[in-house]
This record gives sequence, structure tokens and C-alpha cells, in this order.
Amino acid sequence: MSKCIRIDTDTVKQLAINVPIRIMDARLVSIADDVTTANIYDEVKGISVTPAKKVIALANTTTKLSDETDLPEDGILFTEGCYVDWDKGEVFLYIKE
Repeated sequence: MSKCIRIDTDTVKQLAINVPIRIMDARLVSIADDVTTANIYDEVKGISVTPAKKVIALANTTTKLSDETDLPEDGILFTEGCYVDWDKGEVFLYIKE
């Protein structure tokens, strides 16, 4: 069973989870002409992100309004935690309960 976490502009700009988490799927959704990216890291946010710890990168364009992952059936285990950094739109994380 998976649970959906929705991150949007009404919440904080980043999500930081400092416990291990298994991500089953991730999706970035935005509106036309709202080009954006979302990067998901296997780390807890510090002063700066560690580029080598970026596990998932999502991006949209003006003609492709959403992007989602193609993960293995059992998802990906983030051992340190999960940090999501993005500018606009909505990020949906499906996590294993």
C-alpha cells in the first residue's frame, strides 16, 4: 500500500524527511508556460544539497505538462531521508507505508 504526499506552493518550498523512506513513484505537474524542475535527494537538507545524492530528477516543458518516474516495482529506498527541491507546480510522492 502506498500513501501520496502532495507538495505545492501552499506548503513549504521544500520537503525534508530525516528518516529512511521508500518512494514508489514521483510526479511533477505544472500548468502551461510554467516550466519547472524537481530534484529529489537521498539526504536531509543541510546548508546545501549534495549533487551526488540526487536520485530523481523531474522536469516539464510548455508542451509536456507533467513528468513522472519509471521506478522498479518495489520503489527506491532513501536511506538517509528525503529532500525535495523545486520551484513551482506540484510534486506528488507515493511512499510505501
